[in-house]
Amino acid sequence: MPHNAPKVIPSSALIMLTFTAPDGSAANIVAAEIFRARRTISGERGGDNEGAQTRVDWEITQLVKETIDLVGPLIKGELPSFTCLTTKDGSKIWFDAQRPLGRFRLCPASDRMG
Repeated sequence: MPHNAPKVIPSSALIMLTFTAPDGSAANIVAAEIFRARRTISGERGGDNEGAQTRVDWEITQLVKETIDLVGPLIKGELPSFTCLTTKDGSKIWFDAQRPLGRFRLCPASDRMG
């Protein structure tokens, strides 16, 4: 495993995932606390966040350099209820299916369904 590759670090019953923050430091995230992950969008990856490719939402919003295609499956390995939907443009949005937060629009018809 390369030196800067993401890692899984067990820490007294909490599983910590370690990714790379935009500044190159370690971004340690508690796997069980993650509720959503997606690719960064315009405005999230500039300035101090240069190089950020993925946004991970847990107790804070954490931007990391690794791609969503690497981050999502790694989280799922520690959080089995983590699953994803693919948007029309092919982007993946990962979320904890056992902890839905807010309204999630699946299709235009869902607006009429409530």
